Amino acid sequence: MASSCLLFHAHGSAHKPSNFSSPSFDHFKSTLSSAFKPFLKEVQQVPLRIDVGVKNTSLKLVDAFVDSVFEFFGQPLLPSQSNFAPVDESKEGVWVTDIEGEIPDDFAEGVYIRNGPNPFFGALTSPSSVFGSSSNTWVEGDGMLHALYFCRGPDRSWTVVYKNRYVETETLKLEKQRNKPLFLPALEGDSPAVLSAYFFNMFTDDILPQLRFGKVNKDMSNTNVFEHAGKLYSIAENYVPQEINILTLQTLSDWDINGAWTRPFCSHPKKAPGSGELVIMGVDATKPFAEVGVISEDGKKLLHKADLKLDRCILTHEIGVTERYNVFMDHPLLLDLKRLVGGGPLMKYEKGEDARIGIMPRYGDADSVQWFKVKPNCTFHLFNCFEDGHEVVVWGCRALDSVVPGPDKGKNKFDWFSRKFRPIKSSEGSIDDQVSEEQLIFPRPYEWRLNKQTGDVKERNLTGTEFSMDFPFINEAFIGLQNNYGYCQIRDSIASSASGMAKYGGLAKLYFGEQSPESNLRENQGSIKVEYHMLEKNTFCSGAAFVPKDGGVDEDDGWVITFVHNEDTNTSQVLVIEAKSFTGKPVAEITLPYRVPYGFHGAFRPMPLQNEMLTIKPSKYSPPSFDHFKSTLSSAFKGLLSRIDAGVKNTSLELVDAFVGSVFELVDQPLLPSQSNFAPVDESKEGVRVTDIEGKIPDDFAEGVYIRNGSNPLFGALTSASSMFGSSSNIWVEGEGMLHALYFCKCLDGSWTVVYKNRYVETDTFELEKRRNKPSFLPTLEGDSPAVLSACFFNMLRFGTVTKDVSNTNVFEHAGKLYSIAENCVPREISILTLQTLDDWEVKGAWNRPFCSHPKKAPGSGELVIMGIDATKPFAEVGVISEDGKKLLHRADLKLDRCVLCHEIGKGKNKFDWFSRKLRPIKSSQGNIDDHQVSEEELVFPRPYEWRMNMQTGDVKERNLTGTEFAMDFPFINEAFIGLQNNYGYSQVRDSVASSASGMAKYGGLAKLYFGEQSPESYLRENRGSIKVEYRMFEKNTFCSGAAFVPKDGGVDEDDGWVITFVHNEDTNTSQVLIIDAKSFTSKPVAKITLPYRVPYVVVHCSAKRPSISIPSSPNFNDFKATLSSAFKPFLKEIQQLPMRMDVAVKDTSVKLVDGFVDSVFQIVDQPLIPSQSNFAPVDELKEAVQVTNMQGEIPDDFPEGVYIRNGPNPIFGALTSTSSMFGRTSSVWVEGEGMLHALYFCRGHDGSWTVVYKNRYVETETLKLEKHRSRPSFLPATEGDSPAVLSAYLLNLMRFGKANKQLNNTNVFEHGGKMYSIAENDKPQEINILTLQTLDDWDVNGAWNRPFSSHPKKAPGTGELVTVGVDIMKPFVVLGVISADGKKLLHQVDLKLNRCSLLHDVGVTPRYNVVMDLPITIDLKRLVRGGSLVKYESDGGSRIGVMPRYGDADSIQWFEVKPNCTYHLFNCFEDGDEIVMWGCRALDSIIPGPGKGENKFDWFSRKLRPIKSSEGSIDEESEDQLIFPRPYEWRLNRKTGDVKERNLTGTEFAMDFPFINEAFIGVQNKYGYSQVRDSVASSASGMAKYGGLAKLYFEEQSPESYLKEEQGLIKVEYHMFEKNTFCSGSAFVPKAEGVDEDDGWVITFVHNEDTDTSQVLIIDAKSFTSKPVAKITLSYRVPYGFHGAFMQIVLALWFLDSLRVMFPVLSHVTSVTYVMDFYGRNDVYGFMDEESNLSQSPPHLSIRTHHLDMYDQDLQFSPGRPSSPLASVATVHLMLS
Repeated sequence: MASSCLLFHAHGSAHKPSNFSSPSFDHFKSTLSSAFKPFLKEVQQVPLRIDVGVKNTSLKLVDAFVDSVFEFFGQPLLPSQSNFAPVDESKEGVWVTDIEGEIPDDFAEGVYIRNGPNPFFGALTSPSSVFGSSSNTWVEGDGMLHALYFCRGPDRSWTVVYKNRYVETETLKLEKQRNKPLFLPALEGDSPAVLSAYFFNMFTDDILPQLRFGKVNKDMSNTNVFEHAGKLYSIAENYVPQEINILTLQTLSDWDINGAWTRPFCSHPKKAPGSGELVIMGVDATKPFAEVGVISEDGKKLLHKADLKLDRCILTHEIGVTERYNVFMDHPLLLDLKRLVGGGPLMKYEKGEDARIGIMPRYGDADSVQWFKVKPNCTFHLFNCFEDGHEVVVWGCRALDSVVPGPDKGKNKFDWFSRKFRPIKSSEGSIDDQVSEEQLIFPRPYEWRLNKQTGDVKERNLTGTEFSMDFPFINEAFIGLQNNYGYCQIRDSIASSASGMAKYGGLAKLYFGEQSPESNLRENQGSIKVEYHMLEKNTFCSGAAFVPKDGGVDEDDGWVITFVHNEDTNTSQVLVIEAKSFTGKPVAEITLPYRVPYGFHGAFRPMPLQNEMLTIKPSKYSPPSFDHFKSTLSSAFKGLLSRIDAGVKNTSLELVDAFVGSVFELVDQPLLPSQSNFAPVDESKEGVRVTDIEGKIPDDFAEGVYIRNGSNPLFGALTSASSMFGSSSNIWVEGEGMLHALYFCKCLDGSWTVVYKNRYVETDTFELEKRRNKPSFLPTLEGDSPAVLSACFFNMLRFGTVTKDVSNTNVFEHAGKLYSIAENCVPREISILTLQTLDDWEVKGAWNRPFCSHPKKAPGSGELVIMGIDATKPFAEVGVISEDGKKLLHRADLKLDRCVLCHEIGKGKNKFDWFSRKLRPIKSSQGNIDDHQVSEEELVFPRPYEWRMNMQTGDVKERNLTGTEFAMDFPFINEAFIGLQNNYGYSQVRDSVASSASGMAKYGGLAKLYFGEQSPESYLRENRGSIKVEYRMFEKNTFCSGAAFVPKDGGVDEDDGWVITFVHNEDTNTSQVLIIDAKSFTSKPVAKITLPYRVPYVVVHCSAKRPSISIPSSPNFNDFKATLSSAFKPFLKEIQQLPMRMDVAVKDTSVKLVDGFVDSVFQIVDQPLIPSQSNFAPVDELKEAVQVTNMQGEIPDDFPEGVYIRNGPNPIFGALTSTSSMFGRTSSVWVEGEGMLHALYFCRGHDGSWTVVYKNRYVETETLKLEKHRSRPSFLPATEGDSPAVLSAYLLNLMRFGKANKQLNNTNVFEHGGKMYSIAENDKPQEINILTLQTLDDWDVNGAWNRPFSSHPKKAPGTGELVTVGVDIMKPFVVLGVISADGKKLLHQVDLKLNRCSLLHDVGVTPRYNVVMDLPITIDLKRLVRGGSLVKYESDGGSRIGVMPRYGDADSIQWFEVKPNCTYHLFNCFEDGDEIVMWGCRALDSIIPGPGKGENKFDWFSRKLRPIKSSEGSIDEESEDQLIFPRPYEWRLNRKTGDVKERNLTGTEFAMDFPFINEAFIGVQNKYGYSQVRDSVASSASGMAKYGGLAKLYFEEQSPESYLKEEQGLIKVEYHMFEKNTFCSGSAFVPKAEGVDEDDGWVITFVHNEDTDTSQVLIIDAKSFTSKPVAKITLSYRVPYGFHGAFMQIVLALWFLDSLRVMFPVLSHVTSVTYVMDFYGRNDVYGFMDEESNLSQSPPHLSIRTHHLDMYDQDLQFSPGRPSSPLASVATVHLMLS
C-alpha cells in the first residue's frame, strides 16, 4: 500500500443518521463470543459441510441477505479534497497541444504512467448494518492508470497523447457487471462489522471457499506500476500484479509466475543489480506471515521462495536490494485477526512494539536473516540500499506513526489526520505550540547503517524539520548501488492539515554525499544538502519519477517528471524539470485536457513510439479554446432544454405546457383608430405586379430591390397575458419581422416592371409558434413584476429562450448576401428574390452574440464592423468581419462598466398617456400647442446632433445641428460615403401632433441636411450654429417608413440619386412608394407607386432598441438577466399576494402540474457534514420526556424551579439540502433547518430534592407539517446559489406552497404576557406550550401584526411593553411595533422609512427610547437579479444607529453615523445623561450568508473564523477586517451634540458572541454581561463557529492589564473555559430568587464533548465564575449545537394544578391532592388521590387510589394502553388545594 498520499474520501459521521447506533463489541461478544473465538479454524471447515447443490442456493440467499441488511453510503469529500474525487474513464487517447516551453530534444521517447485510486461508483463506501458500520480506508478505490505518451516524429517534433483507463481486475469486472458496489469494506470499522464483511466477502481458496466472491476485499491494483522483462504491471499489496498493455492500457491477466506464487506482492518489488532478477515479498494475515521470492530475469520462473518465519503479520510496502542482499523492514504496522476478534482494529501501528531491519542473502532462508533492532518507526518507502564495506546502508522516509489505516475506533477521522499532518514548529514559533515529531505523521529522509560484522546500528535524520517528505525515487540505474542523489515529494503540511489529506506542494533533490550549508546550526547538524522545487500556490503533485537522459554521463543527467494539479484553476499538468537545474523553471509545462486526481506512484518507461501511434489511437478531439467552447455553448444554448434527458424533458414540458395553458390567458392588444396602420397584414409570399404608377421611374434609376423590415405580429396583434401572477404585455417594438420588397426590373424596351412581395422572417421561434398555431411565448418585457418573472421562467422552461427572436428591425447586405436583423439575436440570411429565410449568420461560429441593428462597412477595405451587447460582462464587444464574410478578423471587449442599451417604462403609468406626452412638440413662440413651455428634457425629441472628438487633446465639442421645430429620426445617407466625410444626410421628420394624438411615432415628411452649410436663419439666437435643412412634407395624414437613398448609376455628386420611401395615407388607407429626386428634394416626387396591399409602418428602429436578450455561453443567471432587471423591482411584495389571487380550481390543478415538474427537473441532495461538524447533525425528536439522573455536583437549594430551553436548527430529513437543475444550483445556508426546542425541567419535590427531566420537540410550523405530510424535503432552497436557480426556487415555492421559504423558527425563545414563543426573523413567532413543547399557533397580536419579528424583541423597562421590529424585502423595509404588556394589543406601529432592507436581528430599549441598527447586511432582490447574492454584507454601505422615542415616528429618529460594522447581538442599551450607551458584539464582516458566488464555502469560513495573531505571533498575522471576529464594543451616542464615541471593550485574544445579561436590567444601566467565547482554532478547522468557553464582563472595571498599550481602555473579563473539544450553545443567566446583587445567580448552558460524544448542562455560579460548575447534568441524548436559550422561572406544581382544574372540574372539591406530573407530552394525568376520602367520581381514564403516594414506585397504576413506567420516568409534586 502507498504510504502517504492521503486519498481520504470519507468520514462516516457525515452520513445521514440512522436509527441504528453501532453496538459495542462487548455486546456483540456476549452473544457470539463463544462461537467466534475459534473463528478461522471453524470457518475453514464450512465448505466441507456444504453440499454443492445447497451451496448454489445458499449463495443467492447470502447475496439477498447482504442486499437487505447492509446499506451502502458514499463517503463525501470536502471542497479542499475535490481533486481526490474520481474522474471518468477515457480509454481513447487525446492529443495534447497546450505545451508551454519545449520538450528537450534529448528527452526519451516513452510513456509516463501513474497509478492511483479512482472509485468506480463515484466514492469510497461505508455500509451500515445490524453489525455496525465499516468503511473503506483512504488507500482503497479501484485503480486507474493515467498515461502520457511522448512520441518523436521524423522531423524531431513531439507528439504528446494522454489516456486513462481502469485496471480491470476480476472484482472490478464483477461490480461493473452488477452495476453497484458489492464488496463490504473489511479493513476499518466496528469489529463485528469488519468480521461480518470478512465472512460475507470471503477469503482465499485454501482457507474458506467462497460464500459470495471468494475474496475478503477487492483487488485494488491502485498503488504502483513496474516493469519486468519488457512487460508492465499494475500492483497493490492486497493481490498479485496485473499485466498491462502499455499502449492501450488494457488489463491482460494476473501475474502469478506461471502458478508458482499464490500471494500478493509488496507494492515495490526490486530488480537486483547485475542479475536483473526481481526480488519480491508477500504478506498474509495468517502464517506464513511473510515470504520472499526471487523471479528470473525473463519473468518466467520463480527461482527462490522462503518463509521469513515472522511471528506477526507486518504490512511491508517496500523492500530493498543490494548487490548481494535483500533488505526487509519489520516495523510494528500489523495486521492481526486475533486483535480484530478481540474488539480491536484489524490493522494498527503498535508504537510500543519493536522495529527491526533484516539483511538476507539473495537466496537465503529465515535462518540466514541477520536482524538489526532499530528505533521504533514506520517506514513505507525507501530511496535505496547499498553495501559500503561491512555496512549495509538503508535510506528511506521514516515516520513515527502510520498513515494507514487512520485513527482508532471512536476518534474523529478528519480531526485525527488534520492534527497528524501539522507542521513541526520552527525555531521562530511561527506555526503552533511546540509539536513533537512523535505526535505527527511527519516522514523525512533517514539513514540506517547496519554493520554486518559488529551488529551495530547507526541512525540519523538526513534533513531537518522544515519539510515532511515522502514518495522517494532515484535514477533506477542505481538501485542497489551507492548513489549520490535522491528525489522525493514535499508535503505541504498546512494544506494537508486543512484538508485532512496529504498534499505535496513541491519536490526535493537530496545530495547524499554533501553536507547541508547550514549544518553548523545545532538543529541541522548531520543534515545533507537539499534543493527544493516548490510549485505555485495551491498546486500539488503526485507520481513523480526520474527520466534518465539517453547517453547521460552523470547520475543526475535527466529530468524529473510529475503530474500536478492547480486547485485554483482546476487544471492538471505534467511538468518536466531538469534535474541538474532543479530549482529552475520547468523546461516544459504540459496542460492536460482532463483533470487528473491525486494518486500514488509513477514511472517512466522509455520505448520507441513512432510506429505505435495507431495503437495509441488518439481521438479527433483536441482541447478546445475557451472562445470555441463559448461559441459552441452559445449556439447550443438556444435549445437549452434539448440538453436535458429526453424522458425528463418530454414529461416536464408537457406538465409545464399544461400549467401555462390552464393559468395564463393570452389576449390581443387593441389598437386605436389612429393606430390602424400599425396593425399587421397577411403574408403574400408570391410577388404581385404593380401597375398604378403616377409620374415616371427615371431612366437612370437603378435596377434592384427596395426592401424594408418591420414588426408584423403573426397572430394578428401584439399580446397581453393575464394570470394569477398579474399581467404582462408585448411592447410596441415586438412582433415578428416581415420584409416588404419592391422589385424594379428594366425591360429591353426601357420600360419598368415593378413587383411587390412580403414575407415573414422565419426565425426558430416563429416556426415554433406557427407549428403550434397559437401565440406561445408569454410577454416578458413589460408588466407586473411577478408576471414578467413567471413569463421569463416559463418561456425558458418550454423553449430555452426568454423571448422570441423577432428579427424585425433592419436589413443589410454583405458579401453579396442579404441579412435581416434585430439586436436580440444574430442576423438571418435572406434570399433576396424569394425572401425565404435561410440560416443564422454566426460568421462560421466565431460570433456568439447578437449584432447591433446597424453594422457598417469600413471604407476602403469593405470589412464589416459589428458590435454586440450583453447584459453581463463583457457588456459590449466589437468585431470586424472580412470582406467576403467568411472570417471574423478581430474581436475586442470594450470593457465597459455597464450595459448601455436600456429602454424602460415605469410600472403603473398609463402607456398611451406616457407616449402621448413624450411625443409632443416643443412649444412654439406663439404657444399654439400647450399653455406652458415644454423642455426638451421632458420629451422624447430626437434631433440631428454633432460631436467632435479631438484624438490629440481628448477634447469634445458638441452642438445641435437643427432647431426645435421638428423631431427627426431614422437617418440615412448615400452609403458610398459611410466612414468618409459627407455633405448630405437625410432623415424622417416626425409629425409631433399626430404622434402625440395616437401615442405612436408617425413621420409626416423627410428632411435633407446640408452639413457643410449654415442655416439661412442662423442669425436668429435660437438657430445659431444650425445647418441648412430642406423639408419634403407629405399630404395630411400621410406618414412614411423605411426611407433609403438610391444612388444614380454613374452619378458624380454625392446627392446624385433619389430618396425612396414607403408611405401610407390614413384617410384613403392607401400605401405607396415615393421616389424623390434628392437634388430637387422639395419638389413633387418623380414617381408615386401605389401598392396593391397595405404596408404597415415600421415600429422598430435602431435608435429605440429593445433590450438585448442574447443567449450567452453560461446557462446561469445570464439567461434571465437582460429582461428581468427592470421588472423585478417590486417582486416580493407582489408575489407574496399570488396565492390570494389564485382561483382555487386553477390552483389545485396547477400546483399538481408544477409539483410534477419540480420532481422531474430538480434533484434535491443532502449537504454532507465533515467529522468535525458532527454535532451540527440533527437528532431524532423524542416528544416523550426522559428523567435525568446523572448529575455531578448539586443543583443549589436556592436555584429556581423552571425550564431551561434552547432553540436551534435540526433539519427534519437528516441534513440541509442542495438542489441542482437546469437553472443551476441552490443550497440551504447554515442558519436554516427546522427549529427544535431542547428543554430541561427543574422541579423541586416536597422534600427539597430536585427532579430534572429532558425533552425535545420540533417547532411545528405550517411548512414543517407540510413536509412531514409529504415525508420528503419539498421546499427548494431559495437563499443561496446561482441566481436563476434562486429565482426559480422562489417562484416554484410560491406557486406550490404560497411561501418563498420555509418557516424556520429555529433561533430564539422568549416570554411575553405569560406565554412562551419560538422565533426566527423570517416569520411571525409561534406560541409554545412550555410543558409539552407543543406548537400552538402563530402570534400576530390578534391580527394587528402581519410581518416577521426580529429574533430578539425586548421588554421596555417599567412598562413591560414588548418592542419589536419586522423587516421585509419590499418597502416598508423595517417597521417597529410596541405591544402591550399583556400581549393582547399592538399599541404602536411605525415605518422607519429606511431605504434598504437591513437584516435586523436585535433591537435595544431604554426607559424612554427604542434603539435600532441600520447596518449594511442587506437583503436585495435587485442585486439578486443583477447576478449577486440575495443576502450580502457590503462594508462600504454605511452604518448608523437610530434612537427613537418609544412611540415616535420615522421623523423622530435621531440617526448617528458609526464606523462600518456588522453587529447581530446586543448586551444592553441604557441612558446615561445625554448619552445613549449601547453594548454589543461587533464584527467587521457577516457570517451570513457566507462566501460570494464561486468561492469555496468551507475554505471561506475556515479562513474567516481564524484567530487574530497574538503579540507573540503564534498564529498568522490577520487584520480584524479580514476575519469574522465579533468582540464586545461600546457606542456612546450623545443626543444633545450628535457626537459618537466608539471603543472596543476587549482585546483580540478571543472572539465573543451570543451575549446575555440578567434580564431584570434590560434597558437600565448594568454592571455585568456574559457571552460565549469562540474557539477560533476549532472553528477554523471545522468551518463552523464553535464556542469553547464563557466570559463575564465587568463593564465598570478596567482590565488589570490596562497599563499595557494594547489593553488601554479595555474592561475586566473573567473566563470560564471548558475541557478540550467541549463547546457550548444557548447560554443564559438564571437570577437567584432572593438575590441582592446583579450577578446573584447562575449561568446555565448546554455543552457537548466531541471526544466522548456526550451532552451536558452546566450550572456555573456567576459570582464564582472561573470556578468549577456547581452542577454538571449529563444528558442521555446528544444535543446539537444551536442558537439562543432562556430560563423561564415557573412553579411547575402550581402550573399543573391549574391545568388539572380546567381539565377535571371535579377536583375543585378536593382539599389535598398528590398527582403525577406527566412530562411525556400527553397532556393528561395517570392517577391522583384524595387523602381524606375517595372521590365519588373521576375521569374514566384515571385510576383512584387510597394509599399514600410515596409508594409510586410499587403501586403506580396506568390507564389501559399506557406502558408501565418506573419512578425514574415521572416526577411527583404534592399540592394543597383550596
